[in-house]
Amino acid sequence: MGPRWHRGLNVFSAVVTLSFFSLLAWEFVGYTQELADAGETTWIVGIKVAPYWWAVTTILFLCVPAQILILLRVYLRHPERPDSSGKGEIE
Repeated sequence: MGPRWHRGLNVFSAVVTLSFFSLLAWEFVGYTQELADAGETTWIVGIKVAPYWWAVTTILFLCVPAQILILLRVYLRHPERPDSSGKGEIE
């Protein structure tokens, strides 16, 4: 496959990854809200779990803009440009 196919597949995989993280983060919001509304606690110690799930959800949401930057980087990369190693291979 040529460099344009390689770039196209990289863009496609970046879009799929962005979609996955976006949907997963959105689902985590609903799940975490359910935990908060129900007042769920740990089994033994009785610590509320919602604050920890909000932290996890926040970290997951931080993956979305990071993946957007990756998508832009892959999309804006020129397929004819050789890599920075100096070997002349096409990315």
